[in-house]
Amino acid sequence: MRYLYLFIIEALILASFNSCILNETAEPVTISGTITNSSGIGIPQVAIEIDASSEKISTITETDGTYSVTVPTGGTAIITLSKEGYTTRTKHIAFGMGDHKIFNLKMNTLVQDSYFKVDMTEASVKKMKGEVYASITTNIDFDFDCKENWIKCTKYKNGITIIYDTNYSFEERSATVTLTSEYENIHTIKITQEAGPPFELKNYIGKDNNSDFSTTVPFITLSNDAKLTSVSSSYEGLDLTTEYSPDKRTIYFPNIKVPAFTPVTISYTVESPTKEKLDGQFELKAFINSTSTTSNIAQKVLFTKDSKYCWVYTYVSGSSTLIQYSSSDLSVSGNIPWNQSTYSTISYNRYNNCLYISKKNESKVDVYNATTGQFIKELDLSSSLNGNSISDIEFAENGYGLTFVNNLLYYIDSADNNKCGVFSNDPSLYNPSDPNKLIVKTIATCNNGKTFVLTDKSAEINNVFTIDAYSKKMTSYYNLRDYYYATSNSYPGVLLGSSKDVTYIDFSTGLRRDIISNYTGNRGSILLNGEQYPTVLTSVLSTISIENGQQKKFELNKNGATSVSNIYSSNNGDVLVIVYSNKIYLFSTEIFTKNSNKLK
Repeated sequence: MRYLYLFIIEALILASFNSCILNETAEPVTISGTITNSSGIGIPQVAIEIDASSEKISTITETDGTYSVTVPTGGTAIITLSKEGYTTRTKHIAFGMGDHKIFNLKMNTLVQDSYFKVDMTEASVKKMKGEVYASITTNIDFDFDCKENWIKCTKYKNGITIIYDTNYSFEERSATVTLTSEYENIHTIKITQEAGPPFELKNYIGKDNNSDFSTTVPFITLSNDAKLTSVSSSYEGLDLTTEYSPDKRTIYFPNIKVPAFTPVTISYTVESPTKEKLDGQFELKAFINSTSTTSNIAQKVLFTKDSKYCWVYTYVSGSSTLIQYSSSDLSVSGNIPWNQSTYSTISYNRYNNCLYISKKNESKVDVYNATTGQFIKELDLSSSLNGNSISDIEFAENGYGLTFVNNLLYYIDSADNNKCGVFSNDPSLYNPSDPNKLIVKTIATCNNGKTFVLTDKSAEINNVFTIDAYSKKMTSYYNLRDYYYATSNSYPGVLLGSSKDVTYIDFSTGLRRDIISNYTGNRGSILLNGEQYPTVLTSVLSTISIENGQQKKFELNKNGATSVSNIYSSNNGDVLVIVYSNKIYLFSTEIFTKNSNKLK
């Protein structure tokens, strides 16, 4: 009985305790107060949001800044105060069940809470163009202004870069950069720049491709009086003698001669009257441009009639190429895929500006436009050539071409529907001891494509024949005994070279000139020089004047090959393409003629 009594008492106490907790939790909480400004005056229309655990409650302050809200339960909440023009405030609060909480809070205006601090008020800068950076600590937006046009500014979130131009005047100058914040906070930065003009490089040979070494004396021009304190060259043995202009601002290097295939860098230090020093360098080269090639000897270069482009055929076993280059700067301007298993030789026809690519083991030729590289047609000459393959075709200006087919000399007339046949059975073209064997082995043209030149070019050149492209008249020259030959579009003659001399035959007059030389090389090219007789450029990089016999020998690369592989002249005679040490070089012809004093 006693135990039953105790159990009843404990149950009643527990029930009473639980009843108290439930009743307290259910009691609402009153939160009230006043929202004032920094002067203690109530702020009306402040939006108040109370984010309690049970729900969100919103209200606004009265005209005197007071507010009062009821929260259904106790606990914690986040109270947020916001009003336009004021800094939003957030506060965590806690309250018990049935509490009457008073929260009086102060709000500052955005202006009161804003800050705008700049770490620079003035800066002294040099006369040369440059920039300074000012760091800004702020929580508001800002803008900048400067009345001086030699100042430019770039704004960032936390700073501003002030960019100033070079001072070319003789006086110190200043500018003011004004920074204005969102709430009219104003800060100024004064920039003071020292007097100019600066000691700087104004011009030099080769700048912006406006001057060329072959026609211009190397020079540098400074902004004020200059004195050269040191000069050196990347290539040993150059004459670096200098001359000054009357105003002492331009320094010339009149005696510099450079090797043909090696760019040279000239480095210098100059000093102004106020002891300012300036270091610089410029590059000199005799050639216009160069490009690497995969072969040093298996090359053929064909210039278009207008000399704007040159096609370079390079033979490499399994991967020959045919690439079009610009004759102005040797930039690649096109290509024709070379079918190694099908294609054999390539020729150029100036009459229709087309490339003719002969096919192996058949009498067919693929014809391409030499300017665009576009395929035009396949030319089938099987009925005329009995299926025999065609070697190189040399075309005259009138479209008449000559080629060797099956040990016979054939013609192909592109101006007459590609009419084709045996050109001549003249016995003088054949070996007296073997009438079926041609003596001539090579065909070229000269005299602006009006004359064909044929040579035997075996161990020695004993025979030269000319054929007029219009009349088809043939003329013979015998017992010449030379080793190589060359023709030119610009002259009506042929160059013949041997180990000890060169011979030039003028077909228009029949005159022959022989010049003894130790620099004939194993091949040569005829250069246009504006005179009646041409200049010869040989493979050992020497020039021989047919006009007066004058000879010059130029330096090849010190560690390179002792002779060039091939020399090709454009149809107008203005530029040369020279193959040397696995590179193709583009030269102005005049660097070897009228401006040859520029070469070492």
